[in-house]
Amino acid sequence: MGPKIETERVKIKVENCKKYYYTIDRGAIKAVDGVGFEVKEGEIFGIMGVSGAGKSTLGRIIAGIQDHSSGKAYIRIGDEWGDMSVPRMRGRGRATPYNPYCIKNMGYTPIARSYRISQNL
Repeated sequence: MGPKIETERVKIKVENCKKYYYTIDRGAIKAVDGVGFEVKEGEIFGIMGVSGAGKSTLGRIIAGIQDHSSGKAYIRIGDEWGDMSVPRMRGRGRATPYNPYCIKNMGYTPIARSYRISQNL
């Protein structure tokens, strides 16, 4: 058996997170409205919702690459909590978007590749 994974430590914490967009014709659009949850180490966690429900917006807020209207998003890195709303030297938060060209330039080769499947089988 492999090593036991600790499941009591919280790794991601989102508290009353809100993101509103304002338009002239539609007024306030609530992309994310009062979302809160915790993800513990070793847990498998998913976010589901219909198109336009705010899943991608919430993900960008957690990654620290998009501002939120109110609330907090934290990620535990080691023993420290990173507030993903605080700007850092190279942008927001500590999480960065995946860039396959950086990985390739570091000498790693991607294991998975995407293929287009023809609909005319």
